[in-house]
Amino acid sequence: MTPITSSFLPSRWHGGHLLLAALVLLALLLAGRAVMLLAFPGPPAPLPAPPPATDLSLLGRVDPFFSASDGADLPVTSLTLSLHGLRADSASGRGSAIIAGSDGVQASYAVGDSIAGATLVAVRADHVVLENGGVREALWLDAGEGVAEPAATVPVAQPAAPAQAGVPADAMVQPPAVIGDDTQKGQ
Repeated sequence: MTPITSSFLPSRWHGGHLLLAALVLLALLLAGRAVMLLAFPGPPAPLPAPPPATDLSLLGRVDPFFSASDGADLPVTSLTLSLHGLRADSASGRGSAIIAGSDGVQASYAVGDSIAGATLVAVRADHVVLENGGVREALWLDAGEGVAEPAATVPVAQPAAPAQAGVPADAMVQPPAVIGDDTQKGQ
């Protein structure tokens, strides 16, 4: 049987040659397009719109940590109280504080409790708000007040020597030697 050949393609060409020819043609087309883009780039792309103006003065007006935002304008309480500890709960608006009265006795108070005739209204990060006679006042957590002075140093008693009344020094019993102890080698 004789093979069927096409009169269009020579007999020595096969599918690989066709693929190679197609790739060369595609590479030439892409190279031509690249030259056209470099030679005639076209109109420039529009620039994006500038961002809106930022008010930087906001940074000076806002306390990002809310440390003294609602107590700075309150007067300091005239009550003889000292604040020793806080547990603020901003999620529920509740909280508690350890407050000592004029007698120095510390007690824990929750929001709404009465303290020396005033009511604990709010607990913040560094102070509590009290309502005293209809006026809101602040009691601040101050490291300078209520800090305990260091205790006076008490001399530590040295252990007493064992009672050896009337026992001569050479009659004292020596402790047993430790294995590898060089002091007992001569005995």
